[in-house]
Parts: sequence; C-alpha cells; structure tokens
Amino acid sequence: MSDFSIAEQATLAKQYDPSTLVEVTKISDLPSDLKTHFKAWLGPQRANLPLAYQKDDDPSELLGGFIVAGVSDSSALVAYEEYGYVPTTHATAYVHVKSDWIAVRKWDDVGYAKTLNELRLSLERFASPVTGH
Repeated sequence: MSDFSIAEQATLAKQYDPSTLVEVTKISDLPSDLKTHFKAWLGPQRANLPLAYQKDDDPSELLGGFIVAGVSDSSALVAYEEYGYVPTTHATAYVHVKSDWIAVRKWDDVGYAKTLNELRLSLERFASPVTGH
C-alpha cells in the first residue's frame, strides 16, 4: 500500500466487497496471482501443507501457515498464522487491481476460524484492526 497515495489507498479500500467472497480452505485453491503473495512468505515447501497443529512438523522451523480464505473476482480475505515464540494470527483483505492483488486492510488476533463465516464473525467481534480504521 505504500506505493499509493492516501487518496488512492482510500479508493482501493472502498472496492473491497466481502459479500461476494467464496470460501477457500487450501492455499492451493487460491487464485495463482494471489497465491504468489503467500508462497513467497511461506516458502515453496509450505504452499500445500496444512497448519502445523494438523501435522507433526515442528512449527519453529516454519514461518507460518494458511488458515482459511474467501475469494471473488475482485476481493479476497485471507487468514494466516505467523509462527514464533508466541504464534499470532492475522487476516488481510485484498482487492484485485490491474492483474495484481493489493492489500487494503489487515487485522491481528483473528483466532483460528475453520470457515469463512467464523472468520467474518471473528473480525467483527474480536480482531484488532491494524489498518483501514
């Protein structure tokens, strides 16, 4: 978002439409241009693996994991976990602009939603907005 002016950021944020999102439960099912944002962060070996608590891997060796997402042609909402001494969960809202996904809002402490509806409820009730107040 830093490449955009404040006015451009506000305009992009208004394009985000959560009402059109369809649930996605695997990172491999994200649109390829959105998936690249997470593959770079998770590393190619993590792209299709479940969360650490769903398998026997040591989470300290990994950067994070995909939780759940909602995607449409123009908007996306992705929840993920960052591993560390104290694991944290986040969600990022995106809009699709000129063949790329642009982050328009981020929340921390979103919990471990298993469905898109649970994620939406978590964002409404418990999550701390980081951007886009």
